Amino acid sequence: MAKVTLVAAWLKSGEKARLPLGVLYLAGELLRRGHDVEIRDCQLEPYEASVVDLIIHTLQSSTGIIGISCMSDLLPAVLLAVTEYKKQSPKSVIVLGGPGPTSVAWDILLHFPAVDYVVMGEGEVTLSELVSELEKGGDIENIDGLCYRADGKIHCGRQRNRIKDLDSLHPLPYSEVKMHLYSRTVPISTSRGCTYGCSFCDVSAIWQRKLTKRSIENVIAELSALSKAGVTRVSIVDDTFVLNRRRVREFCRKLREIQLPINWHCNGRINLVDAPLLETMASAGCSSMFFGVESGSDAVLRRIRKGFSTAQILDSIKLATKYIPLVTVSFIWGFPFETLSDFQETRNLYLSLAMIENVRIQVYELTPFISTPIYQEFSSQLYLDLEHTSDLNGRRSISKDEMALIKRYPQMFPNFYKFHTPHRAEKLEAISADRSLFER
Repeated sequence: MAKVTLVAAWLKSGEKARLPLGVLYLAGELLRRGHDVEIRDCQLEPYEASVVDLIIHTLQSSTGIIGISCMSDLLPAVLLAVTEYKKQSPKSVIVLGGPGPTSVAWDILLHFPAVDYVVMGEGEVTLSELVSELEKGGDIENIDGLCYRADGKIHCGRQRNRIKDLDSLHPLPYSEVKMHLYSRTVPISTSRGCTYGCSFCDVSAIWQRKLTKRSIENVIAELSALSKAGVTRVSIVDDTFVLNRRRVREFCRKLREIQLPINWHCNGRINLVDAPLLETMASAGCSSMFFGVESGSDAVLRRIRKGFSTAQILDSIKLATKYIPLVTVSFIWGFPFETLSDFQETRNLYLSLAMIENVRIQVYELTPFISTPIYQEFSSQLYLDLEHTSDLNGRRSISKDEMALIKRYPQMFPNFYKFHTPHRAEKLEAISADRSLFER
């Protein structure tokens, strides 16, 4: 069977690398279908030169089929790296996937001949089918969720139906990675998707606003196996873990029954938590939660379709802090319709919440993503702020070669641009003055 090299094109965000969960899912499905898989992770390679060189170094001596998963922030570097690597290894088959390439698949194939295929959206079945067909020289035109070139033209298959039986993707092949090299907090997924439609968020577009779930028994089996391997903390990465209260209560009940010595983190939602639910979660080991509240202005919250008010934010966060030891609250500023008064309301709210001992505040400038309603409405107002350009999390500066791509193809890399927002200079000055609050 074919051998595939899977590459996690990520950078470390702390002292320890994060386990590349998405790549593990891809590896699991490929292995289940009998393929030989090798996993490589940019986070584990020496990072001394440029990010482009780091990716090229990670790719060295790869097998014939190379699957690279990346987010939007590293997409320019990935494209530069594979372009250079293809010169060294012209027979390599380069397949891109993940949130970064998904929404710009057509443009990638149009402008970057080094990329042979782009997997769009949920990738386990699409990639496995592609590898199988490439191995036997079969027909790829009927593979849903795949973009490719043929006869001098670009072809994108139908949108693939979501995987309904997530249990079939487990158990994950943890033995294929060196777990000791990664953070002690292990990410797990118990469901995929989000049924909400926030206008700035690309999650709903990627997952088609549909939610699929693993069975609680399947999740508990994974946690039990991780616990036996010495894992004591996990992060549930579901976008809407608390959406189904009955499911959350069942999960917590099962955890208490088997008394696993595991603490866990999850994402919450302001309008979906109350005292009974929080108490149940805390009693089952939930030790931290994340809430994306985005704004302290009711006018902005309505415009971005968050589905709750500032009064609910205050009530829910204060309630959560009574049960959960650490609560992280995230805000976004820089909406094109955000007045200075709106921003000040946001600032007042996060300054107030920052006074609570077990609350941590995050504040980010709005990132434009192609597949979002807010991008569709305001894309003509994008501009490149060269003075404050960095990757999505501000972890690194952008190289000259990457910047050249970003300037040349703004429709491919809007996440490096900004929306014009009223009184941006004043807002930026205030955020800079408050920076110490976000770094504690």
